[in-house]
Amino acid sequence: PDLTLDSSGAQLNKYNFSPGETMNIGVPVKNIGNAAPGQSSYVYYYLQKDNCCSFSDTYKIGQSIITNLSPGSVYPTGLNYTLPTNIQPGTYYLYFWIDGGQVVAESDENNNGFKFNQAITIQNSPPDLTQNGYSLTKYSFIPGETINSNLAVINQGNATAGSTQVYYYFDQGGCNYSNYVGQSSVKSL
Repeated sequence: PDLTLDSSGAQLNKYNFSPGETMNIGVPVKNIGNAAPGQSSYVYYYLQKDNCCSFSDTYKIGQSIITNLSPGSVYPTGLNYTLPTNIQPGTYYLYFWIDGGQVVAESDENNNGFKFNQAITIQNSPPDLTQNGYSLTKYSFIPGETINSNLAVINQGNATAGSTQVYYYFDQGGCNYSNYVGQSSVKSL
């Protein structure tokens, strides 16, 4: 047997990620040898900042199984890996090792290690503050009367937003932000 990457190539759902997102990795394995392996094997996956193939357990993020492949057969395997929420932003490289651990005695043991050609960028996505409901105690006022409002602010982004301010304006018939009437504090979200 000789297990290697099929000519269709490995697939990755995208190359730009935020912490906590899932990488969908597809690796079609082909037996280009003249015999079946006689047993199952694995593909090991590695993610590291260095642009060198280091098949060290330090960088291993998972594995997937390769079933017993007859000669000429292709087995589509892969891994769905969720990036840790505390992963450091930066440039990473994704490697995989077909027949990880060399379980199968192959006619060629030198065609099992691969790297995705494009680097992976992991960056924190910015916070995204928006309103999640607002109300006024009433909607008709006379000059000099106090306007009371309730405003809920949420962070729909993936990063923490520091404390900030909400500014209030009063405009008749438009939104030109020219008549400032006050502000309120919003705690870190």
